[in-house]
Amino acid sequence: MSNDPVGSALHSVGRIARALEKLAEQHVPHNDKMAKELRQAKAIGQLTLLVGSQKLRAFWESTEKVADAPAGEPTHEPVLPTESLTPPWPDYDALSGTEILSVLEGSDDSLRQAVLVYERATRGRRSILDALGDA
Repeated sequence: MSNDPVGSALHSVGRIARALEKLAEQHVPHNDKMAKELRQAKAIGQLTLLVGSQKLRAFWESTEKVADAPAGEPTHEPVLPTESLTPPWPDYDALSGTEILSVLEGSDDSLRQAVLVYERATRGRRSILDALGDA
């Protein structure tokens, strides 16, 4: 893992996330609203880490290609894979656009942003993108 700084960083973040989950399980009384908010926060965090790590890994790989490329040879921007994106919440992909928009009513900006990023990268449903202001 020492040759892959992105993977090493993600491993460390994963360990921290698991420790926080255990801490919450042990010390936070069961509350449906809080449990929902924690699930949303976890989904947003996973999406953020995934997108950020993909961008960082692509940047890292592109800098290695530039360093290895012969002088004068053009380099190309890496294409980020989107098939492994994590949905904003567990049953997201099973919901219709209308159902997703009803879940987003009154939600915080971070969840709305997570849905926007996920929709752009996957299905690109106009109803959701338009409602989130992505004209």
